[in-house]
Amino acid sequence: MEKRWLAILLLGLALAGSLYTPAGAPVRGARIYDLMSCSPDNPGPGGTLALLLDLESRHEVEVADSISQVRGPGLLLVIGPDKPYTRAEARLIAGLVRSGRLNLLVADETNNSALLLEELGIQPVDGVVTNRSGVGDWIYIVHMSCWDHVIPSALSARLPPSGEILCKYTEDGSPAAEIHRVGKGLVLVVGDSSIFANYLYNGYDGLPPTRDVALRLIETALGGKDRIIFDNSHYNYQETPTLEPSAVLSGILLTVVEGLQSLANQHASPYWLLAGLLAAALPWPAILLYPSREPEPWRDPLEEHEKTLLEVEAARLGLPADSSLEEVLSYLEREHSEE
Repeated sequence: MEKRWLAILLLGLALAGSLYTPAGAPVRGARIYDLMSCSPDNPGPGGTLALLLDLESRHEVEVADSISQVRGPGLLLVIGPDKPYTRAEARLIAGLVRSGRLNLLVADETNNSALLLEELGIQPVDGVVTNRSGVGDWIYIVHMSCWDHVIPSALSARLPPSGEILCKYTEDGSPAAEIHRVGKGLVLVVGDSSIFANYLYNGYDGLPPTRDVALRLIETALGGKDRIIFDNSHYNYQETPTLEPSAVLSGILLTVVEGLQSLANQHASPYWLLAGLLAAALPWPAILLYPSREPEPWRDPLEEHEKTLLEVEAARLGLPADSSLEEVLSYLEREHSEE
């Protein structure tokens, strides 16, 4: 009976130790991004991790988690931000561009970069481009012609013709990418972020990859500079605290050793002391190999982008954010007929 209770006690100590956190244990945060967030940390369909890895093989690359970290010389990448820039951030970046310390590439079909472009004297995007040919399943899959390449685009907004045009949408001939000289710096504006996103960058569901054009646009914006700063401060994420393995290990061992010391004082068999130490190691394979967070369910990136563009277009037209595709198209047709 005594041995049975000793075994139960030791196993209980081992399991309790796996939940124990020593005072002052170091904690690190794991950032969890939405599947469609354009963050370079995001390996999901909408992330830009593939682009980041390619750029790191060619240039010196820095991922900036705060605009205050951005320093020249170099090229600052602003790709599909989830939240808008503040006036102070926009002025800081614009000052660095005008001085020639920074070049800038903005790929954004929303108004999240509007203040930034305004500070640079550049007009923001002007309406969403749609596929009216009736070809294909997605009304928002259009095509962008850049140099000798024609590539698919899933988040597409036209630009007001005000700079040197590098790319056009084949659907209506409107500008898709323009380059501007602002002070001593270069600013390249692209009315689409999806060509930099993992799923189109690598090719998706029969669509050709956009990699070559995306990289050429970045090389053009570099303008002779070799350092790239990727702005990672304007994406939404959840922070999930996770314990350092060393902290978990110290908690387990401390708890078990305290229990074993008590048993030793009671002159328990050495074999039971050894069994206790072995039991302390049991939770480790699960702790290290099987994280507790479940993966996000699969969501089709084209469906997600269509929802996003509907919200953008509805906001531009003054319609409710939850307007259906039919309501948006009907409004556009009425507007066009009145003209």
